[in-house]
Amino acid sequence: MSVVSILMAMGLLLLAAKIFGNMSERLKVPSLAGELIAGMLLGPILGIVILGDFFTGFMTVGLVIILFIAGTEVHYKDIIPNIYGGSTVAAAGGLLSFFLGYLVGIFLFHDGLIGLAIGTVLVSTSNSSLFTLLMKTGKLKSELGKFIVTSTIADDIVGILIVSIFSYATKSANIALNPFDLFKLLLVALGFYFFILTTGSKAVDRVITSLGKFKDENIFIAIPIAVALILAYITDNFGLSLAAGAFLAGMTMSNNKLTEHVIVPKVTTLSEGFIIPLFYAIVGTSLVLVGIDLVIVVAIFLAAVFGKFIGCAIASRFFGYNQKSSVFVGISLIPRGNENIAFAQIVFLLGIFSMTAYSSTILAIMLTAIFTPVFMILAERK
Repeated sequence: MSVVSILMAMGLLLLAAKIFGNMSERLKVPSLAGELIAGMLLGPILGIVILGDFFTGFMTVGLVIILFIAGTEVHYKDIIPNIYGGSTVAAAGGLLSFFLGYLVGIFLFHDGLIGLAIGTVLVSTSNSSLFTLLMKTGKLKSELGKFIVTSTIADDIVGILIVSIFSYATKSANIALNPFDLFKLLLVALGFYFFILTTGSKAVDRVITSLGKFKDENIFIAIPIAVALILAYITDNFGLSLAAGAFLAGMTMSNNKLTEHVIVPKVTTLSEGFIIPLFYAIVGTSLVLVGIDLVIVVAIFLAAVFGKFIGCAIASRFFGYNQKSSVFVGISLIPRGNENIAFAQIVFLLGIFSMTAYSSTILAIMLTAIFTPVFMILAERK
């Protein structure tokens, strides 16, 4: 693919992604659905854009940026009051989603490894979709809203941890790990997390604070992204997946006073205006629509929905929430989005997902984001 062809393809994809993304938002559907459709239209449907090595590399950068931004949303002070309840709800919904995803792989693909991959992708909830739902219902600042936010933050950490362990096991060819091996992997991952979030966080905090001495404000974009890229490289070579490094980079910066007011707005402008819509459009071009098995799409969708709804709703009842509130908790944590597509891309790059499994999983993720607001409306009417 020539340089001129790459420029044309990027221009068309970005333009279509923003147009279709805006149309999706007007229909009260997350923009990522429109951005994926834009890529599908220019790629497999019309055949205008064909992926090459450049776009594969760009997608890796997109993964890092998406997960870095997700990490900046994790504020320790916000999760402490509801840490036990939120963590329990996150674990219940995440583990049930993982188990149901695993069953899809066993029964429909007859492959335990694909089942583990699907389960891993379904573990976490989409923060952006969740926060949008809570804001539209006016419950973001309520006690129930704070409990749900704590749950999704804990959910992020559980999801990254599972992706790290899965990636490590796959790269090490240790798919048939025994429980003791899994426990050792868990300790390695937790130990790395602890080191980065204590010693690493203090060091990064000093670096960010010192950036205020520079006259060039764009340094607040360059340095954080550089840290995210470097840490993603380190964790990937460490065996814990680039997702862990990018997410941890965001977490180390989340509590600095400059992050929320300076770094996040600047990085978000760059990402939302260019990197993320182009990333999802490129993902859309990689989907193969011919031969898609709707049974698999529906099965993954149902696993995603029931895993979160049943697990989170039941777990929340143990923390004093009535039936109506617990139903709201369960529905709120259903939507998947940015992080899940990023995880699916990681699994695809590892060579575990077939094109059918990959495309079906992406479509199922899109459906959870589209249908969750509908579920919310139906629950409120009832």
